[in-house]
Amino acid sequence: MVGLAAVDALKDDSRYRKLFELLDIFTRGKLKDYLAFALANEALLTAHNLQHDVCVRNMRLLSMCSLATEHEEIPYAAIASDLDVPLAEVEAWVVRTITARLIDAKMDQLQSRVMITRCTHRVFGDGHWAQLQGKLTAWKGNVRSIIDTLNMTETLGK
Repeated sequence: MVGLAAVDALKDDSRYRKLFELLDIFTRGKLKDYLAFALANEALLTAHNLQHDVCVRNMRLLSMCSLATEHEEIPYAAIASDLDVPLAEVEAWVVRTITARLIDAKMDQLQSRVMITRCTHRVFGDGHWAQLQGKLTAWKGNVRSIIDTLNMTETLGK
């Protein structure tokens, strides 16, 4: 899951299984997953000095990242639902996520939606590498075309 053998081994260790589950939630889950975990494992959070309000705040930011990777345009209502906040707080959470450099986005206040221009992926897997390779190949082709055009212009100018 996380990709490191030492970390993956925690999944099968009875002593650390719950911490591994929490790590998985912070890596891939959303706020609702954390809230369910926290409710069932309050003693674990206390034992490891994890402050619930800090975890909730971080999970809201991470949930916003997940939404941004899933959609290019997100209605305020969907954000409010996923982040479990009132509609009036959506813009503040979008700004927090932008300030944390997790997303680049614009808010359309008239239509109550957020347009995502860039987002940080919480997990970077094989599909993301293939997508990056495609973008780099296209970029390389564009640069080659510009160089060829400049060379042709230079040749014609002589």
